[in-house]
Amino acid sequence: MMGRVAAVALVALCFAEQTAADSLYTSIQRSDCRPPSPSVAQPFTDKDLGVQECPAPDGWRLLFVASQANSWLEVHGPGVRWSGERDVVYESPIGLSPNVGGTLVEWRCDPARRLRAIIFRVVAQDRSDPTRPVSRLFVVRLGPGAPCLIGRVVSNAAARALADRPSACP
Repeated sequence: MMGRVAAVALVALCFAEQTAADSLYTSIQRSDCRPPSPSVAQPFTDKDLGVQECPAPDGWRLLFVASQANSWLEVHGPGVRWSGERDVVYESPIGLSPNVGGTLVEWRCDPARRLRAIIFRVVAQDRSDPTRPVSRLFVVRLGPGAPCLIGRVVSNAAARALADRPSACP
């Protein structure tokens, strides 16, 4: 409940009067997430995947999906549906056994107060030394048009700069 209240308060900050891009944060901690409705969960459970619905801005859904070896996020919103499975696990893995890490997801709003990007951390094992962890921030463009991964970076500042660029998905 506390996570939902915090998410609502942060959404309000994003929608306050502003002249530059801004952020709001929602939790992906297990204690703040809950099982989704059966109709949302069914496609995942049919594939033996675990799924939890985490706090998200009004009109949006943030799903934390896990297999036995990996985890990723899915984002559903007005005209937007993006799954991180392909980008996190298969096409852009940063190492061995990539998983969503951290406790928060950052949603970037443009000056017109529209959600434009999501930033989240992925952690994995280094390919050359599996005892060494590696980490990157993934930046996903949410709209307009089809959502897409626009980059993987090391720092929060670089992730925000990438998210705030006026680039569209190919």
